[in-house]
Amino acid sequence: MLKTVLIYSILLILFSIHTYARPHYAARAKSNSCTMCHVSPLGGGLKTVTGKAFGGRGLKLNQFATQDKFAVDMRGIYYHPKKASSARGGMGLMALNVGANLNLTPMAGGDETSDVETRLVATHNIAGFTGIDSHNVYLRFKMREDYEASWKPQYIMLGRFQRPFGLMTDEHRTYTKMMTKSEWYTQETGVVFSANPYSTLHYDLGIINGIATEANFDKGNAIEWGGSLNARWTPISLPIVLGASYSQHSFDKNSTTDRDQPVAGSVYSVVLLDPILFDLTTGSIQLEYSEAKYWNPEVLPKIFEGSSPSEFAKSRSEGWFGLTTINVNPTTELQYKYDRFLPDREFRGSYIERHGFGIKHYFSSSINVQLRYENANNAIKNINSKYADDDAFYAVLRVSL
Repeated sequence: MLKTVLIYSILLILFSIHTYARPHYAARAKSNSCTMCHVSPLGGGLKTVTGKAFGGRGLKLNQFATQDKFAVDMRGIYYHPKKASSARGGMGLMALNVGANLNLTPMAGGDETSDVETRLVATHNIAGFTGIDSHNVYLRFKMREDYEASWKPQYIMLGRFQRPFGLMTDEHRTYTKMMTKSEWYTQETGVVFSANPYSTLHYDLGIINGIATEANFDKGNAIEWGGSLNARWTPISLPIVLGASYSQHSFDKNSTTDRDQPVAGSVYSVVLLDPILFDLTTGSIQLEYSEAKYWNPEVLPKIFEGSSPSEFAKSRSEGWFGLTTINVNPTTELQYKYDRFLPDREFRGSYIERHGFGIKHYFSSSINVQLRYENANNAIKNINSKYADDDAFYAVLRVSL
């Protein structure tokens, strides 16, 4: 993996030399801190008012969106596979998340009496598809202000959350997230330390109990622990974000769990396209490369519809993700997505991949719809999968308050 990471990083840096701006969201925020737009220092999840305004594409916020104590996020989908008569499809509610962000810091006379800000943050999926069990509940301790750089933890999260790994994306059906079990709806239980040692450098260090336990007890969890490290660099003079992640789950030798210790790694980036487009419009590219080992027994049944071929149980898997967006106007963007997965990276000819072409339009700051057609290709013999074998069109409606 080291050779791939070095080549990937060099290519990105060489590419960025010819463009002279920072990624659009980082340039606007003037910060490498995710808490400029999100309550969580890991990014994703509940947004601050600033985050809602930025994500609203300059459109006017509704009255409910001008506060960050409570939130609602609804995602509905219409899915039409090419083999519509035999494959699953139709219209459904993916998720309906409600969330709260409550300040628990002691107050006196309207002022906080503690140097440490304490918040209870919770989101709960009250409706949606089976398997999308998104329940984030954690305490967030803020030790100092965002502009104060230090290696010491700036934020501490304790509870249940999406572990810090790779690109924080809620893209539907992304192999790099599925193969490392780091989808937006998969939670871990533990503690995370986050900080900005410099204005351009950010890290997240997570200590995890069990494996994606969803905060439930399980056999052997008391002696099974894991770790996840994510680092992100946003150079001031380049239009790019570079990041890398590593996670490993370890088991005590006396554990009753008879399985290997899964590990995963990721390198990712976001590149601004504005200079290439001669500043006529704006756009960006998101890229991620991931490798994993011993995750296949858990993730392949989801990708291959219940099948987990034994020949892939101990192999090292590989995934690629790319998403290019070009803004036609402030409220409409064109999208191209590339997705590739190899259950065994030693066999380059055995892969599944998708090419997706679509459009996303914002009707208001809170409502957007995404239309996409995906072409699927399965080069793995004797394996069938709804993800790999069937072209499909889908539409996703999202309402966020």
